[in-house]
Amino acid sequence: MNKHYFVLTLLLACLADSSVAQDPVSIIRIAPALDNIVSVEAKVEQVVNGHRFVEGPVWVSNGSYLVFSDIPDNKI
Repeated sequence: MNKHYFVLTLLLACLADSSVAQDPVSIIRIAPALDNIVSVEAKVEQVVNGHRFVEGPVWVSNGSYLVFSDIPDNKI
């Protein structure tokens, strides 16, 4: 896995934790290379909640949708 995708995934996982303040949320750009994969105008958006432990995410570009799995609930 590309280390930049890992950092972004880790950031998203932290945002899913209800103990982390979510308002306002911003993307902290530690590595300039992040600009190559995440637009500088990108905003963090919560798309779902109520899951216990998620893994992913994966963006399916040819269908324009996000996929992730909820391990304990055995859902995708």
